[in-house]
Amino acid sequence: MNQVIKGLIWDIDGLLVDTEWLHFLAWNNMVKEAGGKTLSEEEYRPLVGHGWEENMKRVCRLAGISGDDNSLNKRRQMHYANLCDHGIPVIKKKVIAIKKNNMPIFNIFQARGKMFWQELLRFVFFFTISC
Repeated sequence: MNQVIKGLIWDIDGLLVDTEWLHFLAWNNMVKEAGGKTLSEEEYRPLVGHGWEENMKRVCRLAGISGDDNSLNKRRQMHYANLCDHGIPVIKKKVIAIKKNNMPIFNIFQARGKMFWQELLRFVFFFTISC
């Protein structure tokens, strides 16, 4: 049976953008600010996919820092937001293929919230979406 794809539904991070590098930099910026030893990529990799609370304990142990987890996390989030303001790495081949085929794009808005993704799609990818 021949089926025509008429649109996409996805969780954007990892498909069209790769923010993991920005998360890595944000954690290390927080660590530097707290006077700790920055993490190597090898040390950071096992943290991917875990929540911030679990990762905070691991990062503090690896980096040799201590402090209030919530305060440290606010600093990490601030660093991440600043990094995002300077641009999120786009997985260009996928964006080009989607644009070339004039496919409408839909998104399941999860952790970041609808407004964040709408702005990202509009500003970075020049797509508009309707919900």
